[in-house]
Amino acid sequence: MKEQLEIKITTFNNRLKGPTFEIELNGKILDKQVNYLSDTYNNCFDILSESKNKLVIRHSNKTPKDTLVQDGKVVADVAIRLDHLKFNNISCHPVDLHENFFYPENWKYEVEDKIKNNLYFGFNGRYEYCFESPVTKYVLAQHKKHSKDDFVLEQLDKYSDEKFVKLLKHHIEVESKNFL
Repeated sequence: MKEQLEIKITTFNNRLKGPTFEIELNGKILDKQVNYLSDTYNNCFDILSESKNKLVIRHSNKTPKDTLVQDGKVVADVAIRLDHLKFNNISCHPVDLHENFFYPENWKYEVEDKIKNNLYFGFNGRYEYCFESPVTKYVLAQHKKHSKDDFVLEQLDKYSDEKFVKLLKHHIEVESKNFL
């Protein structure tokens, strides 16, 4: 089935080198960028989805020396951050994106085999987003599944910082009584 995929990635460079990354769907490379120096990457692809699909965003060609540290703080890095995925003009739910894994590869130092709940890809490796077809139905089902997770977040901008802290303290009091 013909679908549309839109992707937005924020890129980070250390002024000497930009990230190298590629976007792949079901084993077919959709795009590859080498030493990408712009701040953002936006692209839209017409894709053919299958019943089960795997979108891979691969970050490569980085060395630990590409992370510039000054006084113990990172001042520049070569990395990418997945900001959003859209299928057929419908954004994937942020919780759904965080539920998928990033698998570090070809890294000089020992790191976890897979990292969850992180869309900042600072190591070489691949992020895998698995989905089913029809994609629109799948994305909407993920929204429904995760809607309880974002109810509170959607409400936060209605309150001042003082009101938010007061509500948070009240919530903590109520919850601690439930556990005692």
